Amino acid sequence: MFRSTPSQETPMRKIPVVLIAGAFAATASAQDAAVASYDGTWAMSGTTADGRPINAELVLKGDGGTWRLYAAGGVARKGNPCLMKEFPVDVQKRTADELTFHVDGTKVVAGCNEFTATLKPAGGNALDGATEGGGKLHIERK
Repeated sequence: MFRSTPSQETPMRKIPVVLIAGAFAATASAQDAAVASYDGTWAMSGTTADGRPINAELVLKGDGGTWRLYAAGGVARKGNPCLMKEFPVDVQKRTADELTFHVDGTKVVAGCNEFTATLKPAGGNALDGATEGGGKLHIERK
């Protein structure tokens, strides 16, 4: 009778595992670079779904940040309790082709807006997109 002997692992058998691990690490590094490219301060201009102008500042760092609405007519009227408050931002997607984030003003002031926006690169340091409710947004890195 023949006895089966356990195969011995050789250094050559480990090479594919090392190569695969290296490929995953390179992919993760490339994704991290795309993620980091959105960190910073952004000036936003746009319109609500019903056409009223809005201006805001978006500050992003990693998976979060803040959104601050400025007075500039439209929804930003004097006496608006949502003006100049820092609303929390939750970044939901950040790739080289898309930035999606959620702003929840209701966590700071009851009745303030809560929305999700999706933006795509528009050349240079700018992104264009819209909110799920139909508002239009344009942001530029400060």
